[in-house]
Amino acid sequence: MKYLIKDLSKLTGFDGARIRKWQERYRILRPERGANGYWYYGNEDYIVLTNMKRLLDKGEKLQSVVSLGREYLLGMMGADDFSESEMSLIKRISNNDFASIEKDFDEEYQRMNFGSFVRGPIRQAVVLTGSAWEAGLLSVAEEHAFSRWLFTYIYGKTRELGIPRDPVWLVCVFPGDPHELGALMHYALLISKKIPAKYAGTLSMDHIVDELKRNGYRNLSLSMVMPQSLEKIETVRKRILEKSGVNKVLIGGRGYRAALGPDSDEEKPQYCEPPVMNKRRKNALEEIKKQS
Repeated sequence: MKYLIKDLSKLTGFDGARIRKWQERYRILRPERGANGYWYYGNEDYIVLTNMKRLLDKGEKLQSVVSLGREYLLGMMGADDFSESEMSLIKRISNNDFASIEKDFDEEYQRMNFGSFVRGPIRQAVVLTGSAWEAGLLSVAEEHAFSRWLFTYIYGKTRELGIPRDPVWLVCVFPGDPHELGALMHYALLISKKIPAKYAGTLSMDHIVDELKRNGYRNLSLSMVMPQSLEKIETVRKRILEKSGVNKVLIGGRGYRAALGPDSDEEKPQYCEPPVMNKRRKNALEEIKKQS
């Protein structure tokens, strides 16, 4: 994933001028300059800055932090930032002990309804996995293996609720974003509310539009983990609306909240249009629920 400096600033909390200064003075960031003249930062730069922030927030001096070097910051362990129960789950993920994780999930599932289960234990596991990867406690391969297992687990539980006919709501991943779990969780919640929905995962813009036009959906939800500029988000939303004729394009997830910036409400619904559209979105959802 490539980030502009303004996107990296929103993700890490460091202002753009500071990031640029550290890039020039300490050489711990390795962005690439695009043909358009902009600097593009990668996932490793994001991890370096995240671990720098962790150390600086603990009271470490900047000179001491940067003297650790890029490679150390990339592989820095952050076990002290996790609780004992979180570390237990991280270790089981690292050891591919999915059988015991499934047992614990099933026990929690028996104690709550499906919606609470997805919003609670499942969402916590997804967030924890991402944080553990950022802290260097899980490799990319370990994070991917658990994500694929968790995807199968969630989809299996959702299928137990029944696959609706004639879906009116399509759920996809924001074009270009490779992360599917957020979209699947949103789909699971729609199904739990008896809203006829279809999960399509990762599709190109053209394929999303084609699917919307073919099957007469009313709403589209797009999940975003990696942040994009608000300008790009709005361009995608408008293009889909114009080409497909769908009523609503709802965008949400971690990446969308990051794009909104630190002043956004963390408790807002996972999937939402720009704030001025929230009331209209709520009315549309109520209409669909009444007709389902």
